[in-house]
Amino acid sequence: MDNFKENLKYYRIGEFVAGIMLKGVIHPDMKEDNIGCRNGNCVLLDFADIDMFEFPDDIDVRILNRLTDALFPPMEKILKNFEFMSSFRAGFISIGGMLGKAVFDNTITNGISSFIYTDINLKTENKIPSYIFTAESKAMEKEWQNLIIEELKYGEAGNAISNFDSELLSKVSKANLYHMDQMIVLKSYSEIEDAETDMRFWLTALHFACESIKRGFTYTGYGILRKVLHMCKHAYKPIVLYHAKIEELLEENELEDEIKQLIEDNMNYNFFQLLWLMNDIDSFMT
Repeated sequence: MDNFKENLKYYRIGEFVAGIMLKGVIHPDMKEDNIGCRNGNCVLLDFADIDMFEFPDDIDVRILNRLTDALFPPMEKILKNFEFMSSFRAGFISIGGMLGKAVFDNTITNGISSFIYTDINLKTENKIPSYIFTAESKAMEKEWQNLIIEELKYGEAGNAISNFDSELLSKVSKANLYHMDQMIVLKSYSEIEDAETDMRFWLTALHFACESIKRGFTYTGYGILRKVLHMCKHAYKPIVLYHAKIEELLEENELEDEIKQLIEDNMNYNFFQLLWLMNDIDSFMT
């Protein structure tokens, strides 16, 4: 991945901003200049004007909008850079989970989406992610908060995540398991410098593609498959098996040829950029 160190920096900042959110903190002026990086980890240098809210009980439309507004200061310097914005977003939704994606999706009300960086000019529908306000979702958000802060010890050593092992996956509810799979694939891509040529990443991504389709994120799953096939030029058996499995899952869905071609036309983007694009297609165009 080109600009590996810069992309990793903005991925880490995205993680950090999400971690602040999970602790029930709204910092309205968390500019990049107010975030220090020490040994690759982020620390907040300015604590002025922070507001606290009870996570997740207080989350409503007002809090959602305030959390969305709080994203703009750390994004200020990179708003015109699709690559760095995609890395920031990936870090944010990785740690933020379901709520993180809802908060970032809400930036479309301020004109921010992957579509503004591409030649895509298709009609989109702004949808307030009201599903995050339900009692069931708040239970998921509470579990996710505990998982990130308590189980994975996020924040105790900057952006480091410790205690991650296969046993932890057995503790995660089915509802949050998808977001854990998402964290794994995003973290893998961010930390492997040559991820797009790495079999470990390909297989992790294809697993996430399967889970995305099962969750109804059809174009995300389809696009990940196409991206991996572009990255992998050989018919390795594990890739072939995943390919067949994903195609079988896709048979249950009717994909529009126009959108499939749109995804194919944007294969030149890196994984984080393409993922944002595919997520937006699933969120706002279908």
